[in-house]
Amino acid sequence: MKRFVFRLDFLLRLRREQEEGCQKELARTILLVEQARVSLERSMLARENLRREWRDRLNSNLGLTESASTYEACKTVQECRVRDAEQVEVKARTEEQLARLKLLKAARKRQILEKLRDRHVLSHREACLKAEQKLLDEVSANRFVRAPMGA
Repeated sequence: MKRFVFRLDFLLRLRREQEEGCQKELARTILLVEQARVSLERSMLARENLRREWRDRLNSNLGLTESASTYEACKTVQECRVRDAEQVEVKARTEEQLARLKLLKAARKRQILEKLRDRHVLSHREACLKAEQKLLDEVSANRFVRAPMGA
């Protein structure tokens, strides 16, 4: 019997490569989410440090030469940075979810082809076993026919 050849093997290899690419993309987006989270934490910490610094200055009556407008400007800048960092984090999390869905879809496509390949392998093995059994039956029949009757 001839050797088994899966005709869609090239497509299966392509699906595996696509899945690996999706895995790399997911890893990249997870890294982006982590970077966005760290950036957000830094922005929030800077905002809190600004509030604490100005609260301490007001409580100790030191450094009041700066105007309230300076504090408001700094506060506004920090609020904008926090808001921007939050938006970046939300965008990164959305990209992560999309990458997860894309990976899941690629994995399903690969699994479908692998199941099809497994079915073809099984049917090939069954055909080989049938051919082997047919050959054995034929050999047995030939021996029986050729054997002397009285022996």
